Amino acid sequence: MLGHDFSVTMRQVMGNRFAEGLTIRAALLAGFSLTLGLWLFVGYQVTLRMQETQREGAAAGARYEQAQELLASVRTQVPVATVYVRDALLNPDAGSVASHREEISRVYATIDRELARYVPFVGSPSERERVGRLREEVREFRIATNEVLSTDRADWPRNAGSLIQRFMPMREA
Repeated sequence: MLGHDFSVTMRQVMGNRFAEGLTIRAALLAGFSLTLGLWLFVGYQVTLRMQETQREGAAAGARYEQAQELLASVRTQVPVATVYVRDALLNPDAGSVASHREEISRVYATIDRELARYVPFVGSPSERERVGRLREEVREFRIATNEVLSTDRADWPRNAGSLIQRFMPMREA
């Protein structure tokens, strides 16, 4: 009997240990699976946020680039207007002056379009103030252009240098 009881007790102990081992294994496997699932979920969320941040960065870069292109266009159009005024002053022929006035109007229309499309990149009050100042300077430049071109054409060849000098501070600004 003693032998029989011992083997039954050993089976029970071994069975319990096997059951305990299975439970520990299951717990470890469940913990590992849960940890792996959590890592995958967090990794997916981080990837989504990185993609969103990259999209926002690309959009900000595109806005900045567009703003700089518009300002560069304005900077190049102002000297073009000055050249047309100079050409008109040096060649006061009525047909030539009309042609130059059309070109000058076209240049100012381009400047107005570019400034209307300009959206400050940062949107700070100082940037809006600078753009407002730029618009005012362009407006003053346009007024000066019209004043010069409304003077007597007969005096243009003789006074072209002094008339052009009126533009230089505004053009540089």
